[in-house]
Amino acid sequence: MYATSPSNIYDASRVFSRMPEPDLVSWTTIITAWAQHGYGEEALRLFLEFLHGSIPVDESILSSCLSACASLAALKSGKWVHSYIIKSGFGSHIHVGSSLIDMYCKCGSIKDACKFFDGMEKHNEVSWTAMISGYAHHGLTEEALALFHKMTKVGLKPDGITFIGVLTACSHVGLVKEGWQYFESMQNDYGLDVTINHFACVVDLLGRAGELDKAEDVINTAPFPSKTLLWRTLLGACNKHGNIRVGNRIAELLVKLEPDEPSTYVSLSNIYASSFMWDHLVEVRSRTREVNINKHPGCSWIEIAT
Repeated sequence: MYATSPSNIYDASRVFSRMPEPDLVSWTTIITAWAQHGYGEEALRLFLEFLHGSIPVDESILSSCLSACASLAALKSGKWVHSYIIKSGFGSHIHVGSSLIDMYCKCGSIKDACKFFDGMEKHNEVSWTAMISGYAHHGLTEEALALFHKMTKVGLKPDGITFIGVLTACSHVGLVKEGWQYFESMQNDYGLDVTINHFACVVDLLGRAGELDKAEDVINTAPFPSKTLLWRTLLGACNKHGNIRVGNRIAELLVKLEPDEPSTYVSLSNIYASSFMWDHLVEVRSRTREVNINKHPGCSWIEIAT
């Protein structure tokens, strides 16, 4: 119960620490909770602690550890978990295999992901989708679309997450016509529900291609009560193309919808900076100081031997 909410994860941890003899279910629950809420280091630390006991692992706890490695982009740790998976005999489990593909892709090792995918004895929709999404996020559009068509030929039905990967692949290289066809086929050919994330992919697709007016038309027709995600996506496209007119109008709209969101002011500042409009840039930054809005600092990390 506590583990379902990020704000209560420490309460879940306290309950777990007071258990005299936690079983596999309780270990899996707490490790999965830390991993899902973005605390990959804590999830891996608990997994190491779990291994000192006598309880055998299962595919759920291994998948959660791979998810933790993926969130940290910790390739070395991911490879260590992979080696443990092989030793423990879970290498042939489709669920674990899909998590391995996702981990390698998110850690930047697309070759390892492809090698493992090709070596799998069996595939399901999740493993196909993981590989398609990995290709898409690495900018390998041809590979992603070829794999998608291969997936449909073997009789597997893609889901909404699969189409997010396909639309992302189209967006990276500006395949506007093809991307729109895939978007329409979701409902027409597969009967899938179109979510706001799919609309965001289409807005990004049109925005990257410079078709800002069409992207705005898509947002206006989107059937969602809140469209801030879509407007932020379009604002990013305005930043890329230096479109001050549209960017300024969308930024003002977003300020009304989310007055405390720093990314809106950052994007607007970047638009002015790219157009050498320094007076407007200073005005925006002064405005953020007046309303006490601070940009979340970026961070980077490296793996070190211990």
